[in-house]
This record gives sequence, structure tokens and C-alpha cells, in this order.
Amino acid sequence: MTGSGPSRDGDAAWADEVEPDRPPRRLHLLRIFGWQAALAACLMAGAAFSGRGSPGGIASGAAVLAASLVLQAWATRAALGRQRRPLLAFSLFSVKLALLMGVAAYGLSRAGLPPMSFAAGATTLLVAIVIDTCYEDATSSRGRG
Repeated sequence: MTGSGPSRDGDAAWADEVEPDRPPRRLHLLRIFGWQAALAACLMAGAAFSGRGSPGGIASGAAVLAASLVLQAWATRAALGRQRRPLLAFSLFSVKLALLMGVAAYGLSRAGLPPMSFAAGATTLLVAIVIDTCYEDATSSRGRG
């Protein structure tokens, strides 16, 4: 049993399925990337001022995850959009996997990127998505209130 609560027929359902009149959530990539850039800049400034961590590693982690999200969005749109193009979607998913594996193999072993700084930069995307979702909920509840 998965989900966040019971639906009208008693089965478990996801949170967005509980409210059928509410449209599904969309990722607003530009807003998310704005939040991510602000978070990454704060982390890089903190690393530079404290002398702990690597601003380059933080920037690299943030950039790789942002590129991964863009490729994911394009591939999903190609697979599920009006003009379904499964070959393009497969190709984009493969490029995304190659990008992540290439960074893991080369960037962390040979280029000397500090893994913790890279991980901190990568998490900025996840935090940005959460911030954007909270921002969207807060602004939409004011309109309904």
C-alpha cells in the first residue's frame, strides 16, 4: 500500500489524486534554476570565506544536476508529449546516464573535485525544488483563501 491517504473509494492514493479538481503540479524550470543559483552562490560564498570546501566543486555539482534535470524534462516530454518519439526519449535518457556516469568516473577521480563539495552543490537542485513547491503552495493558497 502506497500513498498519502485514502481516496474516495477507500484505496490509497497519491496526494495529487486526492484532490481531483486540482491540476497536476508542474515543474517551473526557470524558477527552480533561479532558486538553485541563489543557493549555490550562498554555498560557494560560504566555502570561499570559510576556507572549507571547494566553490568549484559546489558549482560543478549544481551544474551537473541542473543539466540532468533539463535532459530528464526533454526526455519525458519526448516520451509522453503529443508527438511521442520513443527513440528520442531513449537517446536523451542515455545521454543523461552517460553524463552522470562520466562525471562520476572522470570528475571525481581524475579532476580532483572534492566529493563533499560536489554533493553539496548537487543537493542545491533538490532544495530548490522543495523551495519552489512551498512557494507555489503559499502563493496559490493566498489566492484561494
